[in-house]
Amino acid sequence: MVAIGAVQGRFQGLHMGHMEFLLEAKKRCQFLIIGVTNYDIHSQYIKNDAKLNRFQEQANPFTYFERLMMITESMVEAGVPREEFTIVPFPIEVPEKIPNFVPEDVVFFQTIYDQWGRNKVEQLQKMGYQTEVMWERTDADRLTSGTQVRKLMQEGGDWESLMPKAAAKYVKEHHLEKKCVGKQKKDKKLFVPIIMRSLHKRKNHTKSFYLNSTKNISTGQIWKNPLCFFVSALAKNFRQ
Repeated sequence: MVAIGAVQGRFQGLHMGHMEFLLEAKKRCQFLIIGVTNYDIHSQYIKNDAKLNRFQEQANPFTYFERLMMITESMVEAGVPREEFTIVPFPIEVPEKIPNFVPEDVVFFQTIYDQWGRNKVEQLQKMGYQTEVMWERTDADRLTSGTQVRKLMQEGGDWESLMPKAAAKYVKEHHLEKKCVGKQKKDKKLFVPIIMRSLHKRKNHTKSFYLNSTKNISTGQIWKNPLCFFVSALAKNFRQ
């Protein structure tokens, strides 16, 4: 058993597979540092058109604090004394910042299911961290996944059975499952309503412009200004 160990993951949201990973790592060290990746869900790296699912907005509904609370309450529920672990941000997208959150003399406990897992081990080793792979399995061997948990939340399915009881309780008490539904709907919104909301926030002369534009388009008048005509057409479409 080493003095200080570390792990890292997104934990979006915390499920039984995560707990297997966390508790096995804790068995191997006296004090465990739990790093939370994608801790800033509003950063430049989190966007809908990201190539990797783990960096897409809909795959990151829960804030750093919400995940911290899920992990904390679930670890304590599992019998791990609160003074034997801590939770920190883990900027995996900017590796050079990792030493700001995790000391360099710790042992990182890793699990591997795919190439992404191997890449993380290699990156940590290049930075001088000691690593220990606890197990290497295929993707089919996962107990569950965050993707499955979030999908069940979107569909109103039985997501609670896939999470530790403490984490599920926290999610229900704060209605966090609705965030997954909200993310799904948000992605489907057209930019027309966004334009209309911004128009309503503008000054009076812009509001008058909008009212006149909808009036003119309804009477069939064609404007010489193409931008005005475009906005008016959008307004008419939105009002239908």
